[in-house]
Amino acid sequence: MPRVEDPGHLASTESSPNAPSAPGPGKPLPCLWAADPGTPCLRLFNDPLELYNHLTEAHFVDESETVCRWVSCNTNLRPFAKRDMALSHCWSHVNYKAFACPICGTTFKWYVMHTFMILFRVS
Repeated sequence: MPRVEDPGHLASTESSPNAPSAPGPGKPLPCLWAADPGTPCLRLFNDPLELYNHLTEAHFVDESETVCRWVSCNTNLRPFAKRDMALSHCWSHVNYKAFACPICGTTFKWYVMHTFMILFRVS
C-alpha cells in the first residue's frame, strides 16, 4: 500500500471517543495495534499521519486483513466487508484531521462535513 502524504492541510491530535488514549498536542502517539491479544505494538510517533502510515505498512501487510486489532476498539474484532473499509476505520484511531476550514481554522477528517455545515447552517 502506498504511503499517504500530507495534503498540506492542518492535522489535529485532539481526543475522540475512538481514540481513548490519544495524548495532547506535542506528545507522542502510541501504536495500540495488538496483533497478539494483550500485546500492543506501542511504537511511538510524533505525527498522526506517521502513525497511520505505520499501520498500513506494518500491520496491514496481509491483503486479506479486514479486522481492526486496536486495543479497546468498539468493533470487537468483527471483520469489515472489505480491506479498504478497515483501513478507513483506522483513521478514527490516529485522529488525523486533514482538512482545515479557511474561515474558522477548525480541522475535520472529511471536507464535505464542514461544507454541509456551512451551506445548511447546521451547528
